[in-house]
Amino acid sequence: MAAIQIGIILFLILVLIIVCQDECKRRRLARKSAKLNRFWTKDQERRKCLRINTEIDVLYEVVSGIKNQKRGAISKNISLGGINLALDEKLVPGTKLQVQLNIPPGPRPIFAQGEIVWIKEISEKFNVEKG
Repeated sequence: MAAIQIGIILFLILVLIIVCQDECKRRRLARKSAKLNRFWTKDQERRKCLRINTEIDVLYEVVSGIKNQKRGAISKNISLGGINLALDEKLVPGTKLQVQLNIPPGPRPIFAQGEIVWIKEISEKFNVEKG
């Protein structure tokens, strides 16, 4: 039974990769055909890869010379190019992370390494209104 679940999970990940690569390729070709002097407006999508809105339980650890404690986070969306994480701490761009994605119903987590590319702080007022 576990082998079937692992097979299904691997198949779904493969489909996600293929769909994302096709979307990336389509967007790259569309950008190449755009005029050089064209500027992006606020409403246009500038991402290179398709993002899938999903909440995934994530454990992360800051990579540094000292042993850090793993901390929990929730993903907001994920793509081939990265993952949007909601963190309880402020990290700066350039910070290296080791992440563990716990994707249900998979029996084993997925491990990856990454780097903080950009951050967006959410005010306390926003958190209170959303919660």
